[in-house]
Amino acid sequence: MKIRNGFVSNSSSSSFVVAVEKDAQEIVLTMKADLRKYADATATTVEELDRIIIDTHGWKMQDNLEDILGESPWLREVYEGAKTAIGEGKHVIFGEVGNDYDDSVANYIYESGIPESPGVKILSNSR
Repeated sequence: MKIRNGFVSNSSSSSFVVAVEKDAQEIVLTMKADLRKYADATATTVEELDRIIIDTHGWKMQDNLEDILGESPWLREVYEGAKTAIGEGKHVIFGEVGNDYDDSVANYIYESGIPESPGVKILSNSR
């Protein structure tokens, strides 16, 4: 029989041993995530952005972008930020995650939002 010395782990647990300063028991965790996995739509041009806004926020009889943006100051702010980002060469990703995902990245995004990081501009981060 083999005897294992050390930690034994299975899919429902994870073991760790760390040494921390007496007053520094909280740590910052970071992870890499490909947000395209959670994307509902991505805009790389203003025309694509306009179509996404009309398709997701317009009504059947209301397909005028200005009318849609005029009804929501929040949406206008997101739109203007997205338009600026596209002008800077960025891709604008529209996505959504729920608390029912069997995915640690999705659960993190749901609980904590997407954190600021180099090259990432948060246009909307709400729950």
